[in-house]
Amino acid sequence: MLISLLCFVQQNKAQEAQYNFVLKENYYTFTGEVYVQAPANCLLDYIYRFEYIPQYSAGAKSIDKVEQGKNWYDVTFVYQKLFFIVNESTWRRTLHKKQQKVVFTMLSNQSNLSLIPKVISSSGYYQIIPDTTGCHVVYFQECTIDSHFLQDLYIRETKKEAIAFLKEFEVFLKKNCEVKITNHSQVTDHKSSVNNH
Repeated sequence: MLISLLCFVQQNKAQEAQYNFVLKENYYTFTGEVYVQAPANCLLDYIYRFEYIPQYSAGAKSIDKVEQGKNWYDVTFVYQKLFFIVNESTWRRTLHKKQQKVVFTMLSNQSNLSLIPKVISSSGYYQIIPDTTGCHVVYFQECTIDSHFLQDLYIRETKKEAIAFLKEFEVFLKKNCEVKITNHSQVTDHKSSVNNH
């Protein structure tokens, strides 16, 4: 069974944020795209650096960096739901600066209860696609969960959370990177410091 939902969130007449959620049995993908009038290096900087993650992951109870290498680091998120369900997952975030991309892969995932489906695997990326007046920022995530009697409820809640995240993420990028653009100007570059974080 294949379910595809394509929705549009009105932002302004020129650009609209959009998302696409696709479910096939116990595998789903979420693709979101926002447009920001900002230099690509600024966007990449704010997306990749660890210290900015809490600004667009407000639902996390805690976020900790556990290991770091050249152009990558591992980060652990703890989420608490319904006061008694606690989920902890660790992810590797890798910077591909030339491709203007940040890739993330789940390394581990555990919950204190078996009431929710177990996430078997998950990965995705943030991709920046510049144009003459700004950048398209694409967020993609794919996930496989085990078969569970609460799978439908879990998927519905996951979809809601992904949409809410996209809106929060867009606000974060525009707050930190958006610049005023005239009709005859292009977005100027931003001095990036991602290699140092």
